Amino acid sequence: ARVAPSSVDAITNALATSGALITIADDLCGLAAAKDPLLAEIAAAPNSAIIACHTRAVRWLFAAAGYAIDESKTKLYSLRTQNTEDIITALTAETCNAESQVDAVSHDSDWPPWFPVIDRDRCVNCMQCMNFCLFGTYAISPDKQVLVAKPEACKNLCPACARICPKSAIIFPKYEHSPIDGSDVPDEA
Repeated sequence: ARVAPSSVDAITNALATSGALITIADDLCGLAAAKDPLLAEIAAAPNSAIIACHTRAVRWLFAAAGYAIDESKTKLYSLRTQNTEDIITALTAETCNAESQVDAVSHDSDWPPWFPVIDRDRCVNCMQCMNFCLFGTYAISPDKQVLVAKPEACKNLCPACARICPKSAIIFPKYEHSPIDGSDVPDEA
Protein backbone atom coordinates (compact mmCIF):
# COMPACT_ATOMS: atom_id res chain seq x y z
CA ALA A 1 0.00 0.00 0.00
CA ARG A 2 1.28 3.39 -0.89
CA VAL A 3 1.15 6.52 1.22
CA ALA A 4 -2.00 8.58 0.66
CA PRO A 5 -1.26 11.76 -1.33
CA SER A 6 -3.51 13.68 1.08
CA SER A 7 -1.18 12.74 3.96
CA VAL A 8 1.88 13.87 2.00
CA ASP A 9 0.14 17.15 1.14
CA ALA A 10 -0.93 17.74 4.75
CA ILE A 11 2.59 17.17 6.07
CA THR A 12 4.20 19.27 3.33
CA ASN A 13 1.77 22.14 3.95
CA ALA A 14 2.34 21.97 7.70
CA LEU A 15 6.10 22.19 7.19
CA ALA A 16 5.89 25.00 4.62
CA THR A 17 7.17 27.60 7.10
CA SER A 18 9.47 25.36 9.13
CA GLY A 19 12.59 26.21 7.16
CA ALA A 20 13.08 22.52 6.46
CA LEU A 21 14.42 20.98 3.30
CA ILE A 22 11.63 18.64 2.25
CA THR A 23 12.25 15.86 -0.24
CA ILE A 24 9.29 13.90 -1.52
CA ALA A 25 10.26 10.56 -3.06
CA ASP A 26 7.71 8.73 -5.15
CA ASP A 27 9.22 5.31 -4.38
CA LEU A 28 11.63 4.71 -1.50
CA CYS A 29 12.01 1.08 -2.55
CA GLY A 30 13.20 2.18 -6.00
CA LEU A 31 15.70 4.60 -4.50
CA ALA A 32 17.00 1.87 -2.18
CA ALA A 33 17.33 -0.65 -5.02
CA ALA A 34 19.29 1.92 -7.04
CA LYS A 35 21.42 2.76 -3.97
CA ASP A 36 20.57 6.38 -4.69
CA PRO A 37 23.06 8.82 -3.08
CA LEU A 38 20.11 10.87 -1.79
CA LEU A 39 19.64 8.15 0.84
CA ALA A 40 23.24 8.67 1.97
CA GLU A 41 22.57 12.40 2.35
CA ILE A 42 19.45 11.73 4.41
CA ALA A 43 21.22 9.13 6.57
CA ALA A 44 24.15 11.50 7.18
CA ALA A 45 22.04 14.57 7.97
CA PRO A 46 22.50 15.83 11.53
CA ASN A 47 18.75 16.27 12.13
CA SER A 48 16.30 14.61 9.79
CA ALA A 49 12.99 12.79 9.68
CA ILE A 50 11.79 10.08 7.36
CA ILE A 51 8.05 9.69 6.94
CA ALA A 52 7.22 6.57 4.98
CA CYS A 53 5.97 3.03 5.48
CA HIS A 54 6.74 0.89 8.54
CA THR A 55 9.86 2.05 10.36
CA ARG A 56 11.39 -1.44 10.36
CA ALA A 57 11.04 -1.54 6.57
CA VAL A 58 12.60 1.92 6.20
CA ARG A 59 15.51 1.01 8.47
CA TRP A 60 16.34 -2.07 6.39
CA LEU A 61 15.72 -0.40 3.01
CA PHE A 62 18.41 2.13 3.92
CA ALA A 63 20.69 -0.67 5.14
CA ALA A 64 20.13 -2.63 1.92
CA ALA A 65 21.25 0.45 -0.01
CA GLY A 66 24.37 0.63 2.16
CA TYR A 67 23.31 3.60 4.29
CA ALA A 68 22.70 2.92 7.97
CA ILE A 69 20.32 5.25 9.79
CA ASP A 70 21.46 6.69 13.12
CA GLU A 71 18.15 6.97 14.95
CA SER A 72 19.62 9.44 17.43
CA LYS A 73 19.83 11.91 14.50
CA THR A 74 17.05 10.64 12.23
CA LYS A 75 13.47 10.28 13.41
CA LEU A 76 11.35 7.63 11.69
CA TYR A 77 7.59 8.00 11.27
CA SER A 78 5.18 5.45 9.80
CA LEU A 79 2.22 6.62 7.80
CA ARG A 80 0.88 3.08 8.05
CA THR A 81 0.63 3.08 11.85
CA GLN A 82 0.77 6.71 12.98
CA ASN A 83 -1.83 9.40 12.62
CA THR A 84 -0.88 12.18 10.17
CA GLU A 85 -1.83 14.88 12.69
CA ASP A 86 0.41 13.31 15.35
CA ILE A 87 3.33 13.27 12.93
CA ILE A 88 2.69 16.92 12.04
CA THR A 89 2.59 17.86 15.73
CA ALA A 90 5.91 16.13 16.35
CA LEU A 91 7.55 17.70 13.29
CA THR A 92 6.28 21.24 13.84
CA ALA A 93 7.31 21.43 17.49
CA GLU A 94 10.39 23.40 16.45
CA THR A 95 9.47 25.73 13.60
CA CYS A 96 11.51 28.74 12.61
CA ASN A 97 8.98 30.58 10.41
CA ALA A 98 11.15 30.42 7.30
CA GLU A 99 10.25 29.26 3.82
CA SER A 100 10.85 25.57 3.29
CA GLN A 101 12.47 24.14 0.18
CA VAL A 102 10.53 21.27 -1.39
CA ASP A 103 12.20 18.90 -3.87
CA ALA A 104 10.66 15.93 -5.60
CA VAL A 105 12.65 12.81 -6.41
CA SER A 106 11.32 10.19 -8.76
CA HIS A 107 12.25 6.57 -9.17
CA ASP A 108 12.84 6.70 -12.91
CA SER A 109 12.51 3.16 -14.20
CA ASP A 110 10.01 0.87 -15.86
CA TRP A 111 10.78 -1.77 -13.22
CA PRO A 112 8.24 -1.70 -10.37
CA PRO A 113 10.53 -2.02 -7.34
CA TRP A 114 9.30 -5.20 -5.70
CA PHE A 115 12.05 -7.05 -3.87
CA PRO A 116 12.89 -8.48 -0.45
CA VAL A 117 14.81 -6.63 2.23
CA ILE A 118 16.55 -8.57 4.99
CA ASP A 119 16.09 -7.54 8.62
CA ARG A 120 19.59 -8.36 9.90
CA ASP A 121 18.41 -8.15 13.51
CA ARG A 122 16.12 -11.12 12.89
CA CYS A 123 17.98 -13.11 10.20
CA VAL A 124 19.72 -16.27 11.43
CA ASN A 125 21.25 -16.95 8.00
CA CYS A 126 19.40 -20.25 7.55
CA MET A 127 19.34 -19.57 3.79
CA GLN A 128 15.84 -20.96 3.35
CA CYS A 129 14.95 -17.86 1.32
CA MET A 130 17.83 -18.40 -1.06
CA ASN A 131 17.11 -22.11 -1.44
CA PHE A 132 13.40 -21.45 -1.97
CA CYS A 133 13.60 -18.59 -4.48
CA LEU A 134 13.29 -19.74 -8.10
CA PHE A 135 14.33 -16.40 -9.58
CA GLY A 136 17.95 -15.96 -8.46
CA THR A 137 17.22 -12.97 -6.24
CA TYR A 138 19.51 -14.14 -3.42
CA ALA A 139 23.22 -14.96 -3.21
CA ILE A 140 25.87 -15.55 -0.57
CA SER A 141 28.19 -12.68 0.37
CA PRO A 142 31.94 -13.19 0.79
CA ASP A 143 31.37 -13.32 4.57
CA LYS A 144 28.84 -16.16 4.05
CA GLN A 145 25.67 -14.11 4.66
CA VAL A 146 22.58 -14.43 2.50
CA LEU A 147 21.94 -11.21 0.60
CA VAL A 148 19.59 -9.76 -1.98
CA ALA A 149 21.97 -9.74 -4.95
CA LYS A 150 19.52 -9.17 -7.80
CA PRO A 151 16.46 -7.28 -6.56
CA GLU A 152 15.15 -6.83 -10.11
CA ALA A 153 15.05 -10.64 -10.53
CA CYS A 154 12.33 -10.97 -7.88
CA LYS A 155 8.94 -11.88 -9.33
CA ASN A 156 6.56 -8.96 -8.91
CA LEU A 157 4.06 -9.46 -6.06
CA CYS A 158 5.65 -12.76 -4.94
CA PRO A 159 6.34 -12.77 -1.18
CA ALA A 160 6.81 -16.57 -0.98
CA CYS A 161 10.33 -16.43 0.50
CA ALA A 162 9.06 -14.20 3.30
CA ARG A 163 6.34 -16.70 4.11
CA ILE A 164 8.85 -19.50 4.63
CA CYS A 165 11.32 -17.43 6.66
CA PRO A 166 11.30 -18.93 10.17
CA LYS A 167 12.25 -15.62 11.83
CA SER A 168 10.12 -13.14 9.81
CA ALA A 169 13.35 -11.52 8.63
CA ILE A 170 12.26 -11.01 5.01
CA ILE A 171 10.43 -7.75 4.36
CA PHE A 172 8.50 -6.66 1.28
CA PRO A 173 7.69 -3.01 2.11
CA LYS A 174 4.90 -2.83 -0.47
CA TYR A 175 3.13 -5.95 0.79
CA GLU A 176 -0.18 -5.35 2.55
CA HIS A 177 -0.04 -7.77 5.48
CA SER A 178 1.99 -8.05 8.66
CA PRO A 179 4.75 -8.94 9.34
CA ILE A 180 5.90 -9.29 5.71
CA ASP A 181 5.17 -5.57 5.16
CA GLY A 182 7.88 -4.59 7.65
CA SER A 183 5.61 -3.97 10.61
CA ASP A 184 6.93 -4.93 14.02
CA VAL A 185 7.02 -8.63 14.73
CA PRO A 186 5.48 -9.62 18.06
CA ASP A 187 7.85 -11.53 20.30
CA GLU A 188 7.33 -15.25 19.98
CA ALA A 189 6.28 -17.14 23.10
